[in-house]
Amino acid sequence: MLLLNAKEVHALARPEELVPVMEEAARLYEAGDFIMPDRMGVPQGENTYLYMPCFTPSVHGTKFLALFPQNPGRGLARIQGMMLLGDPETGQTVGLLDGGALTACRTGAVGAVGILHTTPPQASTLALIGAGVQGFHQCLFAARVRPIRTVFVYDPRPGAAAALCRRLEEELGLEAVACAGAAQAVERAEIVVTATASREPVLPDDRELVRGRHFIGIGSYKPFMREFPRAVFQEVREVLVDVEFAKEETGDLAVPLEEGWITPGQVRTLGKALSAPLDCSGTTLYKSVGMALFDVLAADHLLRKAQALGAGVSVEW
Repeated sequence: MLLLNAKEVHALARPEELVPVMEEAARLYEAGDFIMPDRMGVPQGENTYLYMPCFTPSVHGTKFLALFPQNPGRGLARIQGMMLLGDPETGQTVGLLDGGALTACRTGAVGAVGILHTTPPQASTLALIGAGVQGFHQCLFAARVRPIRTVFVYDPRPGAAAALCRRLEEELGLEAVACAGAAQAVERAEIVVTATASREPVLPDDRELVRGRHFIGIGSYKPFMREFPRAVFQEVREVLVDVEFAKEETGDLAVPLEEGWITPGQVRTLGKALSAPLDCSGTTLYKSVGMALFDVLAADHLLRKAQALGAGVSVEW
């Protein structure tokens, strides 16, 4: 069995390689050639444990995550966990990867796929709402699929936006500007990425502000979580999602559908958009809640790459 820790996962996860893998996952989702039981979530107070199995003809795996919202205050990542890969022929465990690092990288790649298919090729400015681990990875992967020059960052936590701006400038060479509010960030950008666990919209309910911008929603993954106000849904012609069950799983779709701000016919999966492109001339919205199919294909790619390069630690099991 091959072990890949967080540092090794990050070193192996090249955006130019992972983005096509996530596109392939979107196509496989449309083809239906996989088994993916419903994601099981076990709440423990404000914390959540998630169990996500998925099986394709060539890859078997399960991701186990622990989501602890208070971890950043402890100097730890909010997401902890591991990804297990098994041999489809024998059931033997062949790989164990750091689950937090895998999630960060594959979600960055999923966001980048959304950007590829919902934004104009020349888009060069990005607003980021939420300066956590995922915020960094959204910028990292976005900068590989669009000529991003400037990132405007807002986070209500004192010092969080400024700290991320320094990291973006030092590690990615991007111009990064900490903003005093979400509106200030959004009004200066073409692409707007939300990466929070908010229960209320993190953007102003202002149609003039959101009109003509391109929104990528990464954070909300439960029915009581929302990042987008009504104004966004009043402006979009259709909404792209990664999976059909996003319509029930996230408040960013469940609430607009229940309130009639959009109709079910306006919601389309990303996999369908790969063969029938979206019109990016107006306001666009891509909402991701994630799925285990992304995880197993990303993990399989990283494991194979590690084997070819002699990376990781091999142990007898």
